[in-house]
Amino acid sequence: MAYELIDIYRDEAMNKFSSYEGSVVNFCNENHIKRYQFYNQRRRLKKKDNEVFYAIPVKKEKVNLN
Repeated sequence: MAYELIDIYRDEAMNKFSSYEGSVVNFCNENHIKRYQFYNQRRRLKKKDNEVFYAIPVKKEKVNLN
């Protein structure tokens, strides 16, 4: 559960940064975030956005076991 709260906080921080006018360093200092955490979260979000699910149609066939 604690990890979920951390993820929610990080998502909110990334949303705040999208409208931030300053540098990454200033943003991290103002929001008490370490720069490596910021960059890791940004990398995770990019990776998450690139994930795609491809549905593959599967035909059902009857199998005779005689």
